[in-house]
Amino acid sequence: FWAEQLRCFDLLCECLPDLLPVDAGGGGGGRWLKHLEVYYAQLGSALFCKICHAQANALLGFWRQKGARILDRGLKANDALQAHALATVQQVWGAIVDRAHSQEYCDRAATKIIHSGTLTEYTPPGCGPITSNYWTDSMGVAEDRATADIERVVRVALVNQSAKFDDTHVPLYHGISAQGFGVWSKSGPRFVAYAGKFGDGVYLTPSFQMACMYAFRTPRTMAAGASASLGAPRFACTPDGRWNYMIVLQAMVRSSAVEKFAGTAFQDAGDGWDL
Repeated sequence: FWAEQLRCFDLLCECLPDLLPVDAGGGGGGRWLKHLEVYYAQLGSALFCKICHAQANALLGFWRQKGARILDRGLKANDALQAHALATVQQVWGAIVDRAHSQEYCDRAATKIIHSGTLTEYTPPGCGPITSNYWTDSMGVAEDRATADIERVVRVALVNQSAKFDDTHVPLYHGISAQGFGVWSKSGPRFVAYAGKFGDGVYLTPSFQMACMYAFRTPRTMAAGASASLGAPRFACTPDGRWNYMIVLQAMVRSSAVEKFAGTAFQDAGDGWDL
């Protein structure tokens, strides 16, 4: 799943589990060596080492990138998880996927950066563990189940002629239930106002981590209702059973339509925003 310029010797993400060394002692005969020795024999020592050095420099430059680090523009790898993400969106919303602007992220170099289109501060997506004391202290969720470990972030872009990436809009997030994503087929990728703590509206956040917490488990909200199974998983599992996944929507919102309120349940998972 690496970007084209980072691929070297066919070492793709999907084959990594199969390339672990056979022996734990670090001796010869490991699958890594067997995989690479074919290229070593074809290229010779000098050229093989030169390519490894170039690959190391490419990776070094990649990890020094600011903001969100993008691994795969256009989702070219099309592995099982990327294919599932694309299929899930298409099954609910139809053929509105913009494949060229879809991409996979790695981690991020900073929690806040300047958005290239709006020129406003925003939080890019990123991998890593996300948790909040809200789950353990208020919801009674066991500590070992209160963390969402985000291993991959696959963004599926949608065709929307009305979307504007300028200084009059801001990028905001909304975490939804992956288990109940099918109900969005009625409205399409459009937000409908709902009852909340501060009145009817659409509740969004500039924090990617906070949106993930809302997509992770069921919090105590007016929208959830008194009969909701509080603390229960909102994430779902891929058909092959390999991945648990969450769904977070990102929207470009007109700045003048945003009204700010404070007092969210996940203040300790706010990416540094005053929420």
